[in-house]
Amino acid sequence: MKTNNGLTIKDLIEILKQYPQDLRVVVDGYEDGLNDISIFTEITIALNVNEEDCLGAHLDMEDLLFFPGDKERIKETQKGLRIAGKNTYAESIANK
Repeated sequence: MKTNNGLTIKDLIEILKQYPQDLRVVVDGYEDGLNDISIFTEITIALNVNEEDCLGAHLDMEDLLFFPGDKERIKETQKGLRIAGKNTYAESIANK
């Protein structure tokens, strides 16, 4: 199943109810492969700040504010939950 709109915890629970409860859940690895989900971080999302196809549409506000001039790109923000698997990049984000 694919979705291209904002997904809430409630939406995710409803989607997950369609699958066996013992089915393993993984996320894409940083460059390749898969990782088990092990990191849950509540963040503030800067919505629709990237237009390039190779980038995600949204950014974590903490990441966005590292670069001069990025504040002008922020039109809307929303609280969110970042879910990631264990890898060096994901761990560095979770430990901010």
